[in-house]
Amino acid sequence: FVYNPKEDDFEVFYSDNIAFEESRFVRVRAWLLHSLRMLMPDRFTPDAPELVIPFASMDYPQMHFEEDDCFASPEEASCVPSNFPPVLQFGSVFRLPKIPSTIAMPMPEKNHLGCFWDWLDHHKVCKMYTERREDGNKAGLVFGETVGLKWDDLIPQVLSRTSDRGYLTRMNKLLRPVFEEMIQPALEGITDEKEKRAAAVEAMMKVSDNLIPRWKAVAMTAQAELEAEEKGEELPWCNMKFAMTFFMSVDFFKDSGE
Repeated sequence: FVYNPKEDDFEVFYSDNIAFEESRFVRVRAWLLHSLRMLMPDRFTPDAPELVIPFASMDYPQMHFEEDDCFASPEEASCVPSNFPPVLQFGSVFRLPKIPSTIAMPMPEKNHLGCFWDWLDHHKVCKMYTERREDGNKAGLVFGETVGLKWDDLIPQVLSRTSDRGYLTRMNKLLRPVFEEMIQPALEGITDEKEKRAAAVEAMMKVSDNLIPRWKAVAMTAQAELEAEEKGEELPWCNMKFAMTFFMSVDFFKDSGE
């Protein structure tokens, strides 16, 4: 973003590789610029100096990892010059100080950055974080007090539902599982379905350290389900699966009707 005092307006410069109309970039532009004017009205006037605000809105900093080994290195060393400007990263940031001037910001989704803006503009908690009510707010959260649920009533299980996004595939060369290469060879000659399932899970776990985190969680769930069945336990210790799976921006669950 560049504030142009002569026009009393913000100019936005972005990469041609961004699908502008469909990107979270658009939400950042709307919520952030409106918030800046509300919080600092005297800073953005025709008499004020120009201001440049670098920002990013992808899941994590999109760098040319293949061209610079510094980002994949476990060393706590900066990969950018010491005078690198602050960058507002509306997403995840590196745990190590690879870009020390990066500032982690809320995700540009309605229930993250949108709720910050909602509080600033309306001085109230957004609907997604208030009590869900059938006669009113159906987008909110279910609180234990309202349904008579106590801590001891909760199921002792790690649970998650997520999407099969290509998260962190460019960094550290993590992979999605390739069935023909990683699983199928382990199934050759096996006809029993139960043994075939066990062999597939074992094959997945052998390569789990090379998988992206979300697929590693799925492999751990498959293993936990097998172990629970063998021990006669009612529930596996984890239940981490996909609610959506993508390839080339296609949602297979949605398109297949599942």
